[in-house]
Amino acid sequence: MRTRALCITLVVALILPLGASAQTRGGGPRGGAGRPAGANPRTAAPQAPSGPSGGFNLERDINPPASRPAAPVNAGRPHLPGPAAGPPVVSRPPVASRPPGNAGNRRPIVNPIRRGQRPWDWNRGVSWAPAPSYWGGGFWGPFAFGVAAAVLGVAAYGTYLDPTSNVYFPSYQVAPGSPGVTLLENYQLTQTPCGPPGLVVIFGPDNSVICAAPNDLVGPGAYDLDPSNLTLVSQ
Repeated sequence: MRTRALCITLVVALILPLGASAQTRGGGPRGGAGRPAGANPRTAAPQAPSGPSGGFNLERDINPPASRPAAPVNAGRPHLPGPAAGPPVVSRPPVASRPPGNAGNRRPIVNPIRRGQRPWDWNRGVSWAPAPSYWGGGFWGPFAFGVAAAVLGVAAYGTYLDPTSNVYFPSYQVAPGSPGVTLLENYQLTQTPCGPPGLVVIFGPDNSVICAAPNDLVGPGAYDLDPSNLTLVSQ
């Protein structure tokens, strides 16, 4: 009886260490390796680190992305239209004017009636201002130039051709009561149509021209006019 109890005690002592060892390795009755909760049964493939030096990458190295074109210099800036093309600039020819005469040969022909009188005495001492809407500023009469003169019944009095500039200057009949008539009367001149040679050619305001027959006071030639004292000055 004692021998049988001893054998049972030995068997139990041998079985207990084996079970503890199995539980320590397997954690379960089947002795399989313990698996943490929530772990993926498949082993995840290692991922290559990002960046240009991350080793081989199938998508990156087999099919590299196409190179992007360089952005233009003015990318992102609105295209501003240039200045609108206007009509071409056409230069107008200069207004015909008579070239100045030789200052060394200019000689005043003193008005015999206005000799020694104050300037603008012929206009009651008031300075005469030309009117731009009239031919010659209105000095030869209150009428306009060209067609307007013909409408008012003003007779054309020829044309003077300036030999130094080849410019034609039309002339018109001096109106009664104008400063021009007073000028002619003071010098005892009679107006005549311009054109023939050997006449007295008088240039008034705004390149206006009248002609007269010469006399003992005024010889043939071209003259300028000083309206302050109605004096002729030879060119």
